[in-house]
Formats: sequence, C-alpha cells, structure tokens
Amino acid sequence: MNAILSNQSRRLLSLFATSALLALASGCVRIKHTSTGSYSADDFKVETTRTVTGAFPADLKNLEIDNRSGEIRIVATETSSGQWSWKLKTHAKTEALAIEAGNAVTCQPVREGDHVRLAVVFPDSSKYRASFESDLEIQVPKAIALRTANRYGATTISGIGGDVDATGQSGSMELSNIGGKVRAQNSYASLKLHGAASATLKNQSGSIEVSDIHGPLDAETSYATLTAQNIESSIRIRNQSGSVEVNHVKGDADLQTSYATLSAKNIAGSLKARDQSGSVKVHGIKGNADIKTSYAELSAQGISGDVILANQCGRISAKDITGSVKAATTYADLNLETASQKINCQNQSGSIRVRATSPEIAGIEAKTSYGKMEVLLPAGLKPVIQAHTTYAEVESDYPIIPKPATTETLAEADPAVPRINLQNQSGAIRIVREKATAAR
Repeated sequence: MNAILSNQSRRLLSLFATSALLALASGCVRIKHTSTGSYSADDFKVETTRTVTGAFPADLKNLEIDNRSGEIRIVATETSSGQWSWKLKTHAKTEALAIEAGNAVTCQPVREGDHVRLAVVFPDSSKYRASFESDLEIQVPKAIALRTANRYGATTISGIGGDVDATGQSGSMELSNIGGKVRAQNSYASLKLHGAASATLKNQSGSIEVSDIHGPLDAETSYATLTAQNIESSIRIRNQSGSVEVNHVKGDADLQTSYATLSAKNIAGSLKARDQSGSVKVHGIKGNADIKTSYAELSAQGISGDVILANQCGRISAKDITGSVKAATTYADLNLETASQKINCQNQSGSIRVRATSPEIAGIEAKTSYGKMEVLLPAGLKPVIQAHTTYAEVESDYPIIPKPATTETLAEADPAVPRINLQNQSGAIRIVREKATAAR
C-alpha cells in the first residue's frame, strides 16, 4: 500500500513540476492567478514601479531593442539625438519581495561603435515569485536602422527613415511611415504596416494589414485575414485558412490561400491566384490571369490579357475579357461574356453559356455533358459551325456542318472564317444570332 501511495505521490509531483515549468517559461506575463493553483491573488497583491531614463549617443546609426512582457513604443524625431524611458511594474506578495524582484531586472544600453543595444534582462524566474510589466518608450533620430524583439507585448514603430527589422510574439505589431525596407515577423496577434520602401511580412495565426508600399511586398500568414492595398511593385501573398484581399497593385500579383475567400482588384500586371475550397473574385486585371479554385465560385471581370479559369465542382462566371479565354469546371455552371478572339470551355455535368461580343472572333471550342449549352454570336458573324450532341437536340440560327465533317467540307471553308466546335452528351445545344444593335 505504501508503494502504491509512493508511486501516486511521484506522479503528482511530476505533474506539478511540469506545470510549474510551463508557467515559468511563459514569463508570468501579466498573469492573475487564482487560489485554485499553486499561486493565489495574494502572491501578486503588491505593485511597485521603477522608472529608468537615458539618452542615446548623437552618432547613433543602428539601434537594437530587446524586451519581454510589455510594450515597445518607438517614435522618430528630427533631432540628432534620442532618449529612452523604461518603466517596470513588479507584482509580488509583499513590498519587500516586489522591490527585491524588481531590482533583479536590468535595462541598460550597450554600445559598440555606432551600434547600441538596449535590452531588458530578467532574472531566473525560479528565484522570485513575482510578475513583471516592462514598457519601453523611445525617441530616436529619423535616420537610423532599427531592430526590435518583443515577447508578450505590443510593438509600435513610427517614422524611422532606415530599415526596420521587427520580431514579435503574442503581441500586436504596428509600423508606419518607414523610409527603408521592413522585415517583420509576429505570431498570435495582428501585424500592421502602413508605408515602407518594401516589405517582407510573416505572421502565424494573426492577421496582416499592409498598405502604401513603394516596392515589392511578400506577406504570409495563417488562420487569419490578410489585406494589402496600394502596392507600387509586385506582390506575393500566401495564406492558409484565411481570406486574402488585394487592391491596387502596380506590378504582378501572386496570391494563394485555402478554405477562405480570395479577392483581387486593380492589378496593373499579371495575376496568378490559387484557392482551395474558397471563392475567388477578381476585377480589373491589366495583364494575363491564371486563376484556380475548387468547390466554390470563381468570378472574373475586366481582364485585358489572356485568361485561364479552372474550377472543380464550382461555378465559373466571367465577363469583359479581352484576351483569349480557357475555362474549365465540373458539376457546375460555366458562364462567359467576352470579347475574346479565342474561347475554350470544358465542363462535365454542368451547363455552358458563352456570349461572344467581338465580330473578330477566331474560334470557340466548347464541350460538356449532362448540361445544356448555349452560344450567342454577333449579328454579322458568318462562322463555320460544327455542333453535335448525343441524346438531345441542336437548335441553331446558323447553318451547321454535319458531324463528322468531310475533308471536302472543311476545305471549302475560308481559313479566316471563325470556327465554332460544340460537343455535348445528353444535353441540348442552342446557337443564337444576336440582333444587331441600332446605331445611336
């Protein structure tokens, strides 16, 4: 019996030690413990505050900041020198314990040439039963390069003229009006950037909001929204199980997400968009577009270049396309209204409707099964049409070449004449000559 109790005691002690280590690893970040655990509210009922201030050297060029369990706030000024203020709040059971624990935390600048590192250093947390809040307020000259690291607290940076490298964990991050390149990484909290020369952003389980980037943008997150607008160069976006929204990009756009919506508007270059089980909506693409999704709707409008639209078990709807169109889906409707000269539509067990608006159309290839097909052509067009369905009717306002067409029949047709080839199975085909629009 004693042996059994001893084993149970050892297991309880092991669980207690594991829980204690996890609590210590978290840095006791503003945690309010209840009496149900090893800590109670009485353990942190006393608060002490300690404030330290200092100045940076006038020739400062590079600044590195390291903090934990609190905020970092950095603002650039037009002055040639800078200053810093550190406020530490310590919570403990008694004032003496709070003072002792607070005095064990240090914050002091270390200089190496034109580089200064300002770091908050915490003692071994096993020595003190206390919690800390460490906040840094910093003013620096505009023309510096900056590097920051923070854990369990917000980071705010504004007006830096040089490059910025910021890392955060479990605390929001907001950067604005950065003159140089930005590299920012965060997790489990939001990341915002408004204004930079170029940017590389990475988040995990936290949103990204970015705008007014004068160069390339590379942004990646997961399980949260990602929005980008007013990007003056190319853009690369990656998300997982989170929506993507992009607007006003002057270069090419490469976008990807899954299980969420994807929206792209006003892209001056080409577009590559990939989604999985999420709807895609694009509008105003000046270059070529290659768009793919599955199990959701794909909508495209106002594309000047060539277009590839691919879906699986999801509807495709496209209009105002100038370049060639290649569209394919399954088990859903496919609807095109386009001025393209070349149109290729493939469907399986879904309907196809094509309205060709250009009198200079060169050809249409369309194939489906178990769904109706309708093709509308300009009034003055005189195409060569082949149309065949297996178990339904073909209705046409134009003459139709029998299928299979003979070599002599095809040879008689002028190569410059538009070729229309329509195939169906168990679905009807209808070819309509649209009425000429009266001149105004």
